[in-house]
Amino acid sequence: MKDKIKFFEKPKLKSPTIIAGFEGWPNAGEVSTGTLKYLIKSLNPKPLASMKIDDFFSYHSKRPTVKVERGKIIEIVKAKNNFFYWINQNGNRDVILFMGTEPHLKWEYFIDIFLKVCEEMKVKQIITIGGTTDNITHEEEMISALATDEKDIKFLDEIGISPIDYYGPTSIHSMIITTSKEKGFSSISLWGHVPFYIKGSNFRVYRKMIDILQKLTGFYINTTDLEMAWQRVKKQIDLLIEKNPELKQYIEAIKKGGKGEKPTKENELKGEVIRIDEFLKSKEEPEKDD
Repeated sequence: MKDKIKFFEKPKLKSPTIIAGFEGWPNAGEVSTGTLKYLIKSLNPKPLASMKIDDFFSYHSKRPTVKVERGKIIEIVKAKNNFFYWINQNGNRDVILFMGTEPHLKWEYFIDIFLKVCEEMKVKQIITIGGTTDNITHEEEMISALATDEKDIKFLDEIGISPIDYYGPTSIHSMIITTSKEKGFSSISLWGHVPFYIKGSNFRVYRKMIDILQKLTGFYINTTDLEMAWQRVKKQIDLLIEKNPELKQYIEAIKKGGKGEKPTKENELKGEVIRIDEFLKSKEEPEKDD
């Protein structure tokens, strides 16, 4: 197992919390990866370790990408599983960030390696971040959660986070939470809910997720840029909805407490799904305020 992890450093951390995000199925609205990317950009953490990926991925499902210039291969990029660490100078809990891809294969082996890193670094709490589509509007904020400790469930309830009720296919998050509990870790899985009709980066959910993480871990990040980016995008979303009677009717039904009837797949392909990233192509991504 040691040959699967390469440590760059092994710093002494204060009661660290690890926050984990994954590309793949549990990343609706890019909530999981978007939140982690924003944390990495904002906190500027140092590299801690990397996990070899070949045992866990089917390259038929997720192929590496190649950059070729003038007939020469410049770069081949594979999926990555990287750990970073950040020292909280103003608090008593440091942070480890994990940015990876949900494995296609050998979940239990993957989790064993992930938890070995947690044990090595004396992690006190594990938090996973996920994104899921839901029957909500873009004007709603909804984060749900599950946790291994009753005190965490109570705290999350106090700050308005709904406990999850669910039956169906699972993600790597649930198996991490279950296995980590068996090994004595305190664990939480946070899920950001996004409307089905919006694709791409959901800045509003990122901001809400980071607000919750700050309450759980004690760090501080100014997320004004995320709120400004969301307000800018929301204006465009509202304009597009006004031009789309079927989608507007569906959203009004949700607001009244019903599920409505989703726009047909045929119409959806004609543009009923609002792609935030397409709007952002001619705009700048939010820049972090100092």
